[in-house]
Amino acid sequence: MSTYARITVVACPVCRAKQGLSGVLHCGSVVICATCHSSLLVTTLRPIRLRLVDPASTRTAESQPESYA
Repeated sequence: MSTYARITVVACPVCRAKQGLSGVLHCGSVVICATCHSSLLVTTLRPIRLRLVDPASTRTAESQPESYA
C-alpha cells in the first residue's frame, strides 16, 4: 500500500509566487514563502487563503538578541 502526500498549490499574497504546501494545515498555521520569505497566516482551508503576518508578532523571546548592560 502506498501513501502519497497531498500538495496544494497557492500563490503568495506578497510576491505572487506559487507555493506548494504539503502536510496537514490548520487555520492559524504560519507558513513561510520560499521566494520572498514572508510570514503567511492560513486564514481559511477551503479554499486555502493566506494573509501576510507582521514579522514582529511571530518572534519569541528566544529569537530576540541578548542585551548586555
